[in-house]
Amino acid sequence: MEGAVTIGSGLTHGAGLGGFVIPHPAVVNWLLRQGLADNARYTLTVTHEFGHLQSAPLALLYTGVLLAVTFATGHANLLRIV
Repeated sequence: MEGAVTIGSGLTHGAGLGGFVIPHPAVVNWLLRQGLADNARYTLTVTHEFGHLQSAPLALLYTGVLLAVTFATGHANLLRIV
């Protein structure tokens, strides 16, 4: 499976697998990188984005378990889930 990372100077950046890329605010990442040398900032950016990719399977598994338990116990409310 191919990973995708979008790094830009805009307000959001994204990470995902295949064609599924999730954009999210970059303001915290920007603040953490202030004052770093270019090489250190680039390394931190790449490491951070690939961390998103590495944690995606666990996050999806956790979401699946929560949804399964919610539906199994009869407490499912699709509107609240969305």
